[in-house]
Amino acid sequence: MLRLSVSAAVVAYAITLASAASAQTPGQAWAGWYAGLNAGGTWGNDPITTSSSNSEFCPEPSCNYALDFANASIEGATGQFSAKTGGFIGGGQLGYNWLLANGWIAGFETDVQGLADSRASTSRSSTAPVANVAADVGTDLSVTKSIDFLGTVRGRLGYQVMPSMFVFGTGGFAYGHVKSSTSISQHLIGDGLGILEPSFDTNSSVSKMRAGWTLGGGFEWMFAPNWSAKGEYLYYDLGSVSSGSQIGDRIRGASSLTGTYYFLNDVRTTTRFDGSIVRAGLNYHF
Repeated sequence: MLRLSVSAAVVAYAITLASAASAQTPGQAWAGWYAGLNAGGTWGNDPITTSSSNSEFCPEPSCNYALDFANASIEGATGQFSAKTGGFIGGGQLGYNWLLANGWIAGFETDVQGLADSRASTSRSSTAPVANVAADVGTDLSVTKSIDFLGTVRGRLGYQVMPSMFVFGTGGFAYGHVKSSTSISQHLIGDGLGILEPSFDTNSSVSKMRAGWTLGGGFEWMFAPNWSAKGEYLYYDLGSVSSGSQIGDRIRGASSLTGTYYFLNDVRTTTRFDGSIVRAGLNYHF
């Protein structure tokens, strides 16, 4: 008899909760926890810049024209390259909403996104003349950048334009894993001196987590009990990253200077990781 009474009480309580839930207005249904999935597209347009400067060179009269060769190498290793990134982005989100007075809604949301094909790469071949010498420095240069994944932790503030829909602004913390690499191969063309190594190269790369910020806005529509769809735009900025290396040519032959750097240059690559996201999402409200 006791078991029957307890069971009846549990059933009655469940019916009461279900009735209360069904009596909620669409506006009240926004309050509380929600989770869902999203998908969309992302794009960015920040260039990759390489710069070079002389670190050391073998001075005259032991090494005539060393600085001229260094300057030709600098010219080949310096430039700015287009690095348009873009592709599919998708992931999931979790958030919480509070109902405020007069139709306002405040909340927070966190999400993690995977990016497909968000990689840019470019290459260039060039030739720079060496001043005062019948020689040139040829350069083959390639650079790449990519983002593996991206996440945000954001506040949201919205207003109900109708009980089943609100528009919102959002902003906060962004993070992601970024990569950038540079490969430079140089060679002498018509080396009139005959004492230098015919080719020389360098590589640098960076792969790290970066933190930054994000800002955007959108709308969300409660199209069925406990279910909503959203559309939003976000701009994110993870800041700049740099990598560095050195490139130079050595003296060869029987000279007492064999193995000495004829010249040695510093090379630095810099690029920024920022971009835009447009995506749609589907949420379940608990």
